[in-house]
Formats: sequence, C-alpha cells, structure tokens
Amino acid sequence: MLAAFRSEQVGFSRLLFRPRSIPMKNVNADLILLGVVVIWGLNFPVMKVAFEELHPFAFNAIRITVSAVFLGILHMRETEQNRIPKGSWGKVLGLSMIGYFGYQIFFMTGLARTTAGSSSLLIASSPIWAALVGRMFGDRLSGRASAGLLLAFVGTSFIAVAGGEMDFSSETMLGNFLTIGAAIAWGLYTGMNRSLAQTVSPISLAFYTTTITLPLHWVLGWPVMSDLSLVSPTAWGCIAFSGALGTGLAYAMWNVGIRQVGAAHTTIYVNLVPVLAIGISYYWLGETVSPAQLAGGALVLGGLWLVRGRAGKRS
Repeated sequence: MLAAFRSEQVGFSRLLFRPRSIPMKNVNADLILLGVVVIWGLNFPVMKVAFEELHPFAFNAIRITVSAVFLGILHMRETEQNRIPKGSWGKVLGLSMIGYFGYQIFFMTGLARTTAGSSSLLIASSPIWAALVGRMFGDRLSGRASAGLLLAFVGTSFIAVAGGEMDFSSETMLGNFLTIGAAIAWGLYTGMNRSLAQTVSPISLAFYTTTITLPLHWVLGWPVMSDLSLVSPTAWGCIAFSGALGTGLAYAMWNVGIRQVGAAHTTIYVNLVPVLAIGISYYWLGETVSPAQLAGGALVLGGLWLVRGRAGKRS
C-alpha cells in the first residue's frame, strides 16, 4: 500500500490531461482510496473503544498530536515539493479549519447528540456536497458520474435504514444538523483541495493542515482530559492506530485521490465505509445481514462503478 502511495507522487499533470485513456496509476489511486475505506471502516470501532476511557475532545487532542508526529516524520523524508507556494498559506489555513477542525468538531458533537444510523446517513451526503463545490472550481462531472453519486447515496440510505437506530425527532435535531455540518465541511475540504494538492506533496499538505489545527484541539481537549496514567494499553493502542492511520496516513492518501481523480470521484468512496462495516459484522461478529442491507451494498457498488468505471473515469 505504501509503495503504491509513493508511486502516485510523480507525473500527475500528465495523467490529468489524458481523458481518453485510463493510466495504470489510476488503478493505484483506486487501490489507495480503498485503503482509506479500510482504515476508516476499522477506525469507527477503534474510536468507540477509546471513548470508554477518554472524552472525545481529549481523545482527539492526543490522536491529532500522534497524526502530526507521524506525518512530520514522513514529511521530512519527502522528496517531492514539500513547501507551501507563496500566497497559498491562506488557503491552507482555510482547509485546515474546515477539514481538520470544523469537520472533526461537527462530527463528534453531532454523533453524541444523534443516533449512529442517522449520522451514517447524513455523512453519506458529503460526496454530493463535494461535487457541488468541485463544480464551482471547474471539476465537472458527467451525467453518468452524477447518477453514480446519487445511486451510492441511495444505497447508503438503504443500509442506514435497515440498520435501525434512525431518529429525526426534535430530540436529535441538533445532532442531525451538526452532522450535516460535518458532511458539508468534508465536502468543502475535498472540493477546495485539488488545486493545492496539484502543487504540494499529499503527505506534506496533510502534515501542514494537521499541525495548524493542533493547538485548537488541545484548547478543547485539555479541560476534559482524564488522568492519562489510568488509560489502559488497549486505549493507547486505539489512539496510536487512529492517530497514525485514521487522521494521519489516511488523510494523505485522501489527498492523493483528490489530486489525481478529483473531489467527487474521491468522496464516492465514503459510501463504501458502511458496506465494509456490513462485511466485518457478518464475517467477524456473526451478525445477520438483511436483504435491504445487501441491496444497499449492491447499489453503492453500482454507484462506484458508474463513477469510477471506464466511462466514469473519462469524465
């Protein structure tokens, strides 16, 4: 996976202006984004384990610190352009506040105030927001790819509804609105990212955006910080995984996808996370998978094929 990730960091401009062919490196981009899906799919249960011992804000402060250290090591070893171009720091600051701070805060506070089913459904709208923002920046989709986004969202809706725990009552209204804010923030981050991702190494861009927001996460996390000497080794392992991979390497890998195939083509992979969760629940936990969930998974895969299939890639 790391070898494929590193191979993405040369020749991007040539790939982006060859719409009639499908370079093999596009296959690597899809593999990298599938790797992100696996990391994030595992990251949800990992975070839940850590939340049993740490407040979400305290957890976030520590794991973002781990992310910054991990990405900093990779950044120092980076051979590609690892400096922010002059005049681009304002955009980097904006992306940091939207993707590394705003999204994190909206998502965590929203999840605490609504159900997991409602949250997964609302977050699944982020590819649509990314497509709208990307269109504003010249990243247009074909009709086929647009249909694929909608099909994947419908599929995710099937999975969320079949999983139960859907609640759109007045009691969860605030949480639902916060989660919608998270989906919009992630769509904005992805849609606005491509121009910077063309000129700065994906690893270095992830490092800068992480480091900029780190003090803010500690401002929120310090007042609710637990006695760290009482945190179990299991929770520390969860922090290490989530920090190094969940908000570390996965963000850099996400930047590779944005850089090569665009915002909407990248965010379609968000809809694969609940499909992976179904597979994990079935094979590892022995849980029953309903026909509606299977149908939803098939729709998500169909939407992905429309967006990332041969004709979809040409768009």
